[in-house]
Amino acid sequence: QQRQQAQAHLVAPPAPAIEAAQAPPIHSRISCNPVPAKERRAAALEKYRLKRKNRCWDKKVRYESRQRVAVNRLRVTGRFAKKSEIAAAQLLMADTEALSPAPALAEGTSSEAE
Repeated sequence: QQRQQAQAHLVAPPAPAIEAAQAPPIHSRISCNPVPAKERRAAALEKYRLKRKNRCWDKKVRYESRQRVAVNRLRVTGRFAKKSEIAAAQLLMADTEALSPAPALAEGTSSEAE
């Protein structure tokens, strides 16, 4: 009996039923913001457009040390490359130059410089 009394105070009392007349309307539960959605959207779009107009697309070097490293790095067609990739690219270029025929000269021109 003491055990039942001890457990009785641990059980929560049943929640009172809310009648439909007492329940708050659905629209007040969805948004607590008093500003209508159309006005909030218009304000958000205006803010976005102002920020977009003020964006700075100029190149800006933030770290001088990174800029120096990038300038000195080896590149193949504008991309950073390893030494092995550069050697492979040079071999490929040499092969394509050897395989391609010499450009044909137009009539009336000569290959000799005058």
